[in-house]
Amino acid sequence: MNKKTTIIVIIILIIVGVGIAIFHTGRDTDNNTNSTVAMNNNNTTPASNTNEGTTNTASDVQQYDGKIFNISSTDGKVEGLAGIKIAETDGTEYVRVGFFFKINDLFTQTPTNLRASNQYSLLGGHVKTGETRVDDGTGTIGAIYCDKDVMPDVLEIASGNFNDQTMRYIECTYGTTDAWADTDTFYHVYSTAFGASVFTLEDIYELNKLEIYDGSQCWVEEAIEGLESEGLDDDAAVANGPILATYILEYEEE
Repeated sequence: MNKKTTIIVIIILIIVGVGIAIFHTGRDTDNNTNSTVAMNNNNTTPASNTNEGTTNTASDVQQYDGKIFNISSTDGKVEGLAGIKIAETDGTEYVRVGFFFKINDLFTQTPTNLRASNQYSLLGGHVKTGETRVDDGTGTIGAIYCDKDVMPDVLEIASGNFNDQTMRYIECTYGTTDAWADTDTFYHVYSTAFGASVFTLEDIYELNKLEIYDGSQCWVEEAIEGLESEGLDDDAAVANGPILATYILEYEEE
């Protein structure tokens, strides 16, 4: 079954003093020693690590802990951050890398294949030059309405704490209809992990392209715990949705 990023549509909503904000969260990924493995909604997609000939010692890996990189696109439309945290699970060390992209561009809200109302149905794919439409992408693209100049703590993102770092971007819309308004500022956030023994900074630098996909025609209906819901089929959107924008990325260590 294709992975779906699911947004539950509650039939009866009780609103007490606040509005309803719909937002998208990013992709959290993990890996084994010799590959990166994307894991979201119980779907795993392994991708081989390009540095499997590398053998790091514990001290080699620790030098990367806490490093932060500024990200920019060659056209000036993207700014972002990448951050590294060393983590250990069951005695095995991993290099966790968090990515955050702020995208200043114009995208159009369009009707989905399930309903006539307009909305953003955007997905991102953070890939290498020469790659395109890899697996099911790296997560959804969220709209920014508040605190447009604020950057998150990318080391928290590396640890998987996405919501704590991105909720601020929609909080000013609570109690209003602005959560469905047009915007020219968006974000994409996710984390991934590499086996510590094979990691080098090239694993980050070679991910130098960000693609934006239109998933408006890839929504599906399903039921979750008895509730009717609609979900964006990431696999179909990345494979078949129009590519709305492509950004070439550059990294600079802080």
